[in-house]
Amino acid sequence: VTGVKAGTTTLDSLKKFTGLAAERNIHKIVVVSDPLHLSRVQEMAEDLGFEVAVSASPITESDERRQSGLVKEMLTLTAYRLFHVG
Repeated sequence: VTGVKAGTTTLDSLKKFTGLAAERNIHKIVVVSDPLHLSRVQEMAEDLGFEVAVSASPITESDERRQSGLVKEMLTLTAYRLFHVG
């Protein structure tokens, strides 16, 4: 995120970006990320009031790493939906 210090989580980074976006009247954003991460980041950004388009970055990980990433994203998305953390 240009002009904003990165947060420690995806949600933290998006929340920090909202201030800059408000100053610059930004309502529509494009998020480029790992395909497994896109659902969560899109939902979070929409909950913060953004109109969001997403684009998947290329996958360069092994099958084993992708499987563990999928499990992580499913758990993190569930935690976000239940507790709004993440």
